[in-house]
Amino acid sequence: MDATYSPETPFAYTGIGSLLAIPLRVPPNQRAYSWKAEQINDLLNDFENAMAESDAGEREYFLGSIVITSSGDDARPAVVDGQQRLASVTMIYAAIRDYLVDHEELETASDLEKEYLYSRHKWTKERTARLKLSDEDADFFERSVVARIGSDVRQAKRARKVPDSHKRISRAFELISDRIRRIAQGSQDPNKILQEWEEFLQKSVKVLVLMVRDESRAYQIFETLNDRGLELAIADLLKNFMLGKAGKRNFDQVRFHWNTAVSRLGGDAIVKRFIHHFWASKNGLVRERELYKRIRRSIRNERQALDFTVELAGSADNYAAILDADSPIWSRVGTRGKEYVSDLKTLKMEQYKPLLLSVLDTFDPENPNELKKVLELLVVWSVRFQASQELGSSEIERFYPEAAQAVRQEKLETAAKLAERFGGQVPADGVFRARFKTLTVENRQTARYYLRKLENRARAETGRKEHGIIADENIVTLEHILPQGADLRMWPRFDEDEFKANLNRLGNLTLLLQDTNRDVSNLSFDVKRPVYQSQEALITKKAAEPEEWSSAAVEARQEWLADLAVREWPLAIDR
Repeated sequence: MDATYSPETPFAYTGIGSLLAIPLRVPPNQRAYSWKAEQINDLLNDFENAMAESDAGEREYFLGSIVITSSGDDARPAVVDGQQRLASVTMIYAAIRDYLVDHEELETASDLEKEYLYSRHKWTKERTARLKLSDEDADFFERSVVARIGSDVRQAKRARKVPDSHKRISRAFELISDRIRRIAQGSQDPNKILQEWEEFLQKSVKVLVLMVRDESRAYQIFETLNDRGLELAIADLLKNFMLGKAGKRNFDQVRFHWNTAVSRLGGDAIVKRFIHHFWASKNGLVRERELYKRIRRSIRNERQALDFTVELAGSADNYAAILDADSPIWSRVGTRGKEYVSDLKTLKMEQYKPLLLSVLDTFDPENPNELKKVLELLVVWSVRFQASQELGSSEIERFYPEAAQAVRQEKLETAAKLAERFGGQVPADGVFRARFKTLTVENRQTARYYLRKLENRARAETGRKEHGIIADENIVTLEHILPQGADLRMWPRFDEDEFKANLNRLGNLTLLLQDTNRDVSNLSFDVKRPVYQSQEALITKKAAEPEEWSSAAVEARQEWLADLAVREWPLAIDR
C-alpha cells in the first residue's frame, strides 16, 4: 500500500488496487458473496462518472473503510470488513484481463494477473489467488473469476446444485465483463481506456484501511469502529482538508470554528454524519462515499473554507438537538413537540435529519408552532415510508435532501408550504392502509411504538383518556399472541407455513404487562383469551374477540389496526 501501517497510525488511506496487490483472505465465518445486480451497476456507474471528470485531480472516489487483521503467523491478512467491495473490484480486474486475453494482448494480461489476481510462491512456484474468499465461495471464485478465460480451471465441471452466492458471483462477473467489453469496444483505443481503468482503481478509488494486529480482538475493535472510530478517521480527513485550504491568514479562524462545531456536537464521534447531513441539506442528495470528493470540489480557496466552517459551527447546536429530545432547543415546542422528536429517534430514522436541520436553521424561532407542525409532519412521513417499505428506494434516498434543499432555497417557511410542495410523494391513505394491513415487524422497538400509538388513537376515538402506555419494556412488553415458541399442537389453525407467515405480523402482536406476559406467553389461546379480556388496553381486548386464533383472526385485527393507523398518522396534520 502507498501508506504503511504502524501502531501509532493504524489507518492507511490508499487506492483499492494497492490493497489488492497484497494477498488477502476472507475468514471462514464471514458471510458469502451477497452483492446483487443493482449494487454492481451502481458501482460501475459511479466509477464511470468519476472517470469522466475532466480534472484528473477530481477523479478520486472514496469507497469506504476496509478492516484487515494480521497476527503475523499468517502471510495473508484477514479481511474483517470490506470483502464484498474487494471481491467486486477483483472482478473488474479479471474482466479487463479477460478482454486482453480475447484480443491477444497476452503480455499485458499476464502483468495484470500477476499484480492483482495471482500471487506466486518464489520457491514452490505455486500460484494462488491474491484474494481468497470464505470457504463457501473460495474455490468457485478462483475457478470462475480469477482463472484466465479459456483455461482448464475456468472450464472445469460445475456442481449441479449451485449455492445462491455462486449465482450472485456469476451474475456480477457477467455484468462487469459486459460493461468492460462495451467500454473497450466503444473507444478508439481500447488498450488506453483499459489502462485508465487499471490506474483509476490503483490510485483514485480510495479506501480507508484499518490494520489490526490481534485477530482475536478484530471483531470487537470493528464494532467499536463502526460506532465511532472510522467516522473519526474520515472526519479527520475533512478537518485536515479545511485547514489545508485555510491558508495562514484564516488558519486560526477555521480551526476555531471547526472546534466550536465539534464542541457543540458533544465530541468528534458524530462530526462526519453531521457534515454529511449538513451538506445534503444545502446541496441535495450526496452519498456518503462521495462526500469528501464533493466538499473538496466545492471548497477551493481560503474564503470558502472559512465560510463553510462558520456555517458548520452555526448549525451544530441544531444538529445536536436532533439527536437529543431533552435539548433546550425543544423547550419552545412543548411536551407534544418533544414527543415527536422522541418518536423519530425511536423509529431509528436517519433520512429525515437533513430536512429537520434545514427547518431548524431557517424557520422563525419566534413561531414555535410551525416547528411543532413540521415535527409532526416528519413523524407521519417517516411512519408512512417505513410501513410502506419504501425506505430503501432511490426515491426516498433523494426525497429528504431535496426537501431540505428546497426549504433553504425556496424559503418554505411553514409546515403547510412544505406539505404542499412534497406531500404528494408520501404514500397516500390507500397505499398506506394496504401496506399496513400486511405489515410484518421484526424489530421489537418499532412494533411496540406502533402499538402504543394505535392504542392511544383507539382510546381517543372512544372518548377514553390516553392510557399513556409506558415505553419501558421492563413493565409493558411485546406479546406474540401466536407465540414464538408455539407448540403447534396447541394451535390447530396454524400449520408450519402459516406459523412463519403470521408470527411477526402486527395483527399477531399486542402489549401486555411483563409479569402477565411471562405467565401466559407460550400457553394456548384458550388460556390467553380471558387474560386479554381483562386488560385495560383496547388493542389487547380486541385480540380476545375471536373465539379461536387463526390466520383470519390475525388478518381481521390487522385490518382494524390499519384503519387506526391512517387516522393516527394522517397526511393532513391540522387536528
